[in-house]
Amino acid sequence: MPRIIGKSVNKVDGVAKVTGSATFVYDLMLPGMLWAKVLRSPLAHGEIISINTSKAERLPGVRAVITGGDLDDIRHGAGLKDAYVLAKDRVRFIGDPVAAVAADTEKIAEEAVKLIEVEYRELPAVFDVEDAYSITPSAVVHPDLPTYQHSPMMKPRLWPDRPNVYHTHVIASGDVEQGLKEADIVVENKYSTARIQHVQMEPHCAVASVDQEDNVTIYASENTLYACKNIFWRAFNLSPSKVRVLAPNVGGGFGGKQEIITMGIAYGLAKKSKRPVKLNFTREEVFIGAVTRHPAVIYIRDGLKKDGTLVARDIRVLFNGGAYADFGYLVVRNSTYAAVGTYKIPHFRIESYGIYTNEPIAGAFRGFGNVQVQWATECQNDILAEKAGLDPMAFRLKNVLREGDRNPAGELVFSCEAEQCMRWVKSQAEILRKQIATQEQPPYIKRGIGFSGGNKYSMAPTASLAYVKVHEDSSIEIRVGSDDPGQGLRTVVAQIAAEEFETEMSNIRVISGDTQIAPYDEGAISSRATYNVGNAVRLACEDAKRRLVEMAAQKFEVSKEELEVTDMRVRFKNNPAKEITFGDLFTYNIMGTGQYPKVGGEILGKATWFQGKTAESPSGTGDRITAFYTQGAQAIAVAVDIETGNIQVEGIASSFDTGVPINPAGVEGQIEGGTVMGLGSALMEKMVMDKGKVLNASLTGYLIPTTMDLPVCENDHTHIADGWHRDGPYGAKGLGEGTMSCTASALANAIYDAVGLRFYDLPIEPEELLKRLKGLKV
Repeated sequence: MPRIIGKSVNKVDGVAKVTGSATFVYDLMLPGMLWAKVLRSPLAHGEIISINTSKAERLPGVRAVITGGDLDDIRHGAGLKDAYVLAKDRVRFIGDPVAAVAADTEKIAEEAVKLIEVEYRELPAVFDVEDAYSITPSAVVHPDLPTYQHSPMMKPRLWPDRPNVYHTHVIASGDVEQGLKEADIVVENKYSTARIQHVQMEPHCAVASVDQEDNVTIYASENTLYACKNIFWRAFNLSPSKVRVLAPNVGGGFGGKQEIITMGIAYGLAKKSKRPVKLNFTREEVFIGAVTRHPAVIYIRDGLKKDGTLVARDIRVLFNGGAYADFGYLVVRNSTYAAVGTYKIPHFRIESYGIYTNEPIAGAFRGFGNVQVQWATECQNDILAEKAGLDPMAFRLKNVLREGDRNPAGELVFSCEAEQCMRWVKSQAEILRKQIATQEQPPYIKRGIGFSGGNKYSMAPTASLAYVKVHEDSSIEIRVGSDDPGQGLRTVVAQIAAEEFETEMSNIRVISGDTQIAPYDEGAISSRATYNVGNAVRLACEDAKRRLVEMAAQKFEVSKEELEVTDMRVRFKNNPAKEITFGDLFTYNIMGTGQYPKVGGEILGKATWFQGKTAESPSGTGDRITAFYTQGAQAIAVAVDIETGNIQVEGIASSFDTGVPINPAGVEGQIEGGTVMGLGSALMEKMVMDKGKVLNASLTGYLIPTTMDLPVCENDHTHIADGWHRDGPYGAKGLGEGTMSCTASALANAIYDAVGLRFYDLPIEPEELLKRLKGLKV
């Protein structure tokens, strides 16, 4: 029986964070540090004719001013290399960074930025994604797109006659057109989602310094430190051995902290000024200059048999990528996996397009394109259920994937508890409905319950490394390259190590977030950390235990096979009373000032976990394009005020399959947090745009959920499905992103149940609801 795996524990860094003693980059101060500010483009699209920085340079207290011409960077990007740190010849959105200043104080830097003079020639711009997608768009955002370099792992699929399309991805199986012909019912709709922001508690920030030997150290609030380091050194043609990126703590990520937007500018100023430079984005700059979630337009056609069997699904997704591709290059591909992860569909096709516009950059966001696609498919599923005369959850259960099935991408389904999640949610919805029925309600309040299924894949191929060091006091040090932006990875790592060594978590120290001392990892993205980092840690612990057995075997002059590691000791298998502590394997040096292992160097364990994939081929066997799918389902109860349009969430039932939960309390927290983000995207969050300009770039104009928007705790029911993943550490798999996959569609379906109105565009705002209610008898 596991000693600590599967038990709820407090976060190992929880006390430091809640007491305010944890260090974040936004608060960091270095000796001699300067402050940076950025000048941004006022145009959505334009050529830079000239930049005059002389007035800014003469301002007392200014130590460095840089423009794109001062930086020797090349185009960079997460996959498609289409952006400069500072614009060199052309600006492509309102907020594109053009110049930057480092000064003794933030106030001086702000004043200096206002003194920089830029002459532009305004160019035509394109904002609407369908306009940008067309053969004759209003503007071409990147005329040189076919010449751009790209990642060797994935070549972009461009369309010569659609010049703003930067990538396309398709998954197809069966014959969609034939399936639609054979269907008894065909339903076709168009859905859309808004551009939204991550709104992390800690804004984007970085502190950069360059020493006399040109070694670069950057503190950055990023949750993919190795990815950022690799993009950075390639952009500036540096040696990776001379670049160190670290983050003591990260104040939230949700996908939005994987770029070098602060790192590159801070470095350029530090190099020129020869002093450390700090760049903290204001909240307004986060809205304007950091990445956002892709607005999407989703076209969907479904073919249905009279008995409710889903026989064909055809989806086309247009992602508004903004001015630069960023991680949208991968969002385009990975969004297609959303549509294959939950249901059996014999005739299937999804086409996904990433499209440039002259709007703010869109990139990674919790769900990575899946949430937008599943907003459409799960609203559509309720419509299909009604057409077939089935209960919404009964329709889903009729078509859900089960163990041993093949999904529309050809993958063999395993570790799939979608049915279990749906059945639990259905049972809880009945309880919610009975509770609602007993409540008194005025005639202007209409109540309803809506359902949704959902899933989230995890990326492949991918890799994590881990180091384990045993110290002379028998304490265990774990080093991992993935940081913890708040999801609890350090705690999960400590639990796994404590389980492996059969010790208390207090004996485990986890070091992360520093590329100089921690091994490579792709980061806390794609719900991958528990599965990939956890596996690497488990294997590294096993490697360290092998080293301990080898050393003890030499000391006892016995074979390794006679020994084993249990309870922080090396014991004889046939005589457990005969043992040696880890500390006794060390020898004092001659001065008595230190201890070292007598043979074999330090007691180190190391491991690499690599998750591969196979080619996408629906007709193949054993294909695996993802590491795993997190399955889930939700039911949401709402009360709609038909006089004001206000929508109040009265109850939520959530069930998610994360395999074996390492830390159940952490899993529940992830479910609740993802649900709240889902409610925000469904009801209120929207960046209001006017010809490329963000009109609500503040937390007064951009609304996010508060506790007043949530149901009382007694009506928030959370369930962790009884699951297991054959390759996961102790049967575990990831969760974080999938928790947002169901919420918007479940809420929209609940509104329909309450007042009989279908919604196809997010967010569902009271004004729009009230407008549509006028003249409708409810």
